[in-house]
Amino acid sequence: MNIVKNLEGNDLMISLDGRLDTISSAEVEKSVKGSLKSGYNLILDCSKLVFLTSSGLRAILSIQKEVYANGGKMVLRKVNPDIMNIFEMTGFSNILIIEN
Repeated sequence: MNIVKNLEGNDLMISLDGRLDTISSAEVEKSVKGSLKSGYNLILDCSKLVFLTSSGLRAILSIQKEVYANGGKMVLRKVNPDIMNIFEMTGFSNILIIEN
């Protein structure tokens, strides 16, 4: 998993490139949470996310809770159809803000 971070004002933009699975989910969660500050909004670019497991879903939910607890909001962008299908089948599409 490759993680690219850019900060623009209070918007932390993170691009996920690769597989968000059992092996990478803890690393992603730690990296993202370590970059969050109070009031930051998080924008996850999922255009290069190619695989997502239940561990990855848990990491995304945990990150979202952290963002909200710090007064920000989280948006997922450029979600490909395969990953969107996973979000829809698991009900995550109802609890995540997803913009394409």
